[in-house]
Amino acid sequence: MGEFPAGPYETSDRCSFMDGVGLAGVTIAQGSVESQEECCKVCEQYKGCAASDYIHASPMRPTFQGKITGGTCHLKSAFIAKDYVTGEVQTAIRV
Repeated sequence: MGEFPAGPYETSDRCSFMDGVGLAGVTIAQGSVESQEECCKVCEQYKGCAASDYIHASPMRPTFQGKITGGTCHLKSAFIAKDYVTGEVQTAIRV
């Protein structure tokens, strides 16, 4: 897996956001961001990124870095939607 770029991050509204949808396939990089719009911008700027999924953080489900705000951004090399899973709060992002 590649290295996730260091912040601070800009935002972008050029992606299509699909609430409740996660992405299958290989994660090429992952990191903590404050919003799905930041996740979109990171993907736009990351070589080889075609899509990403953003998983909202919470006290019950912190990011892998232990943050309870924002969420985790998984950068993907392809857009491969997976079935909706009850209880998952994800946003698939197509660049």
